Amino acid sequence: MTSGGIALVAAATKRETMIGIRTLLMAALAGLSTFDPAFTLSIAPVVSIAVLILGRPLTFKIDPPVLLAVLFALWAWMSMTWTTAEDFTSATAVLWSEVLLIFIAAYDLIKSRSQLRMIAAGFVTGAVFTVAKNLYFGPDLTETAATGGRAVLGNANINYVAYALVTALVLIVVLWVSRGRTKFSVLLLGAASAVVIAGIMATDTRAAQVGAAGIVAWSLVCAVIRRQPLKLLVGVVLVAAFCIVTGIADQASLAYESGTRVTGDWSGRLIIWPIAREMWAENPVVGLGAGAFTIMNGLGIGAHNFVLQTGTGLGLIGVGLLVALMWTALAGSRQPLLIGAFLAGSAPLYLSGMWEASPAAWVAMAVFARLKVLDSPRREQDPPAANQPNAPDWVKVPQSQYLIRPNAGPIR
Repeated sequence: MTSGGIALVAAATKRETMIGIRTLLMAALAGLSTFDPAFTLSIAPVVSIAVLILGRPLTFKIDPPVLLAVLFALWAWMSMTWTTAEDFTSATAVLWSEVLLIFIAAYDLIKSRSQLRMIAAGFVTGAVFTVAKNLYFGPDLTETAATGGRAVLGNANINYVAYALVTALVLIVVLWVSRGRTKFSVLLLGAASAVVIAGIMATDTRAAQVGAAGIVAWSLVCAVIRRQPLKLLVGVVLVAAFCIVTGIADQASLAYESGTRVTGDWSGRLIIWPIAREMWAENPVVGLGAGAFTIMNGLGIGAHNFVLQTGTGLGLIGVGLLVALMWTALAGSRQPLLIGAFLAGSAPLYLSGMWEASPAAWVAMAVFARLKVLDSPRREQDPPAANQPNAPDWVKVPQSQYLIRPNAGPIR
């Protein structure tokens, strides 16, 4: 390659990893997704397609997470051919297409540490804004009373916002790990954590509170133990998922139901889960059609477990595709602390809530799918185009000049 060609490639690569309009658009979408999912989904196709087109669409790489996302969305649309709830299945297929388009666009966008931090910061900013606006500047008292004293935050279901706040807490851990320890960053992230945790407690959503406690516990364990017990954590999550899907521990789990919202059935979950298991068994391989369970179970609510909800709608094939997508998204990084924080915080949301098809969840999934950008040392700037194998020795600059130690302070 000629020196001119090398320079063009280097310039294009550097531009792709910088914070520009694409990153700002996705960061804004991430912030919106924490408190207004309906509006987020209404603009998500336009924003996501713009992010893809403004990048390098001709060099778009179809990695395993992208391929599995496309296959899962196509499978959801294919379920239209056998469902009896065509309107609801169509709406669910549209929803999955929108959230997975967000995932693909964010996944394609994040090429550098700064881009990853910007999207995570946008998400956290949206969460902090939601809590500060509604909790500290007065929520609607009528709405608060209607929810039994649970604070109403944002333009969304209260559980949705609570789950988004837990996800924001996970992303605060990502921001903590991915940047230098300056006094300002410590103060800023500490303040954001305090606001988010206050919001989680105000919602009185048990899954969110368990998730927040899990993040704190995991962080403390990792601070004490040199080798993070990630395999043990994965095992615990798998056992919990198995118990819920099979129902072998339904009654035994009631021994742990506590707090101000004890109902004797985990707020209806011990009613809906058996129904989901029975309806999945009727068509175990392909399911009843995407989302059909919600409208066919007689209660008008979802299964509140991502395996049961996906299995009833899309069968074992759908569950396999979705689990494979999540696995490939999370397995590509050498960041056990962060992956563990994600599992500890998110497992209660996915296993006992309706979180798997939310825009906020897939923004966060894209961030974690790109954690590998943190695996290499930070660079103040990319090495110049002269630092190429074909360049003369006299124009090469030592690579060490551009390397910055992980966790080092800012360049003065």
